[in-house]
Amino acid sequence: MPAGQRYELVEGDIRMTPSPTVSNQRISKRLLLALVEWIEGRGLGVVYNAPKDGELATQQVYPIGTTLTSPLLPGFALDVEAVFR
Repeated sequence: MPAGQRYELVEGDIRMTPSPTVSNQRISKRLLLALVEWIEGRGLGVVYNAPKDGELATQQVYPIGTTLTSPLLPGFALDVEAVFR
C-alpha cells in the first residue's frame, strides 16, 4: 500500500478513505472542545484527539481521530467522528 494514504480494514477488505474536509475538521474541533469540557471537566474520563488505530468490532479496524474513553466503562472507546459519518 502506498504510504501517506488513509486505509480502513472493513470486514476483511482494505479500503482507502479520503482525508477529512475543512468542514469535517471544523465539526471535529467543536465536538472535541465540547467533549473535553463536559467529560474531563467532570472527571468522567479522557478525550483524545489524535489518529490511532482502534478495533471497534471483529474484522474491522479504523483509524480513530477523536476518541472518548471513561474509567466508568473499562475497555470502552467511542470513535466520535464515526458517529457523524
